[in-house]
Amino acid sequence: MLDFKLPSKWYRRAVGASEIILGLALAAAPNHKVKNAANIGLVLLMVLAAYSHVMVGDPFDRCAPALVFFFMLSGRLVVCMRPALNVVPRIYQRSALRLPRRSHVRARSVTKLFSRKVHSKAPSSRDALAQSPISDPGP
Repeated sequence: MLDFKLPSKWYRRAVGASEIILGLALAAAPNHKVKNAANIGLVLLMVLAAYSHVMVGDPFDRCAPALVFFFMLSGRLVVCMRPALNVVPRIYQRSALRLPRRSHVRARSVTKLFSRKVHSKAPSSRDALAQSPISDPGP
């Protein structure tokens, strides 16, 4: 169609140069948007590297480094994109801060109980719940 062919060494040089540039951007760029863009670029390069290894018929040990880097970069991308997606893990939700049901005292109110003076009257668990910054009494 175009009757033009590039030598394979230019493909290798272009992929290598893009990996170096994106890796430096990921390591040294102060802006998170640049880092995330470099991360996405490297993830795409690793997917294409694994695909080319599979299509050529290479054994798994030749494809494994691309897969390892793919999973590491994907993990970094998920961790760094989580605040942008407003995903809050269950352990940070208010209901996870509750102690077992029979005590009815929250973790923060327990620290308030023990931080009071020794001679003062110790408040009941209901008083501690009322003073707690988390006002949801729960079921």
